[in-house]
Amino acid sequence: MRRRDQRSGDARASATVVAGGVVCRAAWDAPFAGSLEESYTHPPGQPDVLNVRSTIRVGAKEATTLQVGVEPKPYAAPMTCILPAPLLLPFPFHDSRASGV
Repeated sequence: MRRRDQRSGDARASATVVAGGVVCRAAWDAPFAGSLEESYTHPPGQPDVLNVRSTIRVGAKEATTLQVGVEPKPYAAPMTCILPAPLLLPFPFHDSRASGV
């Protein structure tokens, strides 16, 4: 596959299923030979959390980052007061039981 940085040369990549997610690995040759490993996992018991750990290596240098994403909870509307039916009608309400008709 082509290199992500668009330099000449090729890259190799693979993905492996692991407990709770997947690990992606890529490596490329000169110039600036290096590798990248990214894991996308859900912590045990937290299906709404996604951890993305990325480690990049170029030559003798290495950097690792951890990103934590949390799925937002559905919006819960505040409690509302429901008025009795006569107050919701757009016209005067007539209850035949009240007038004895």
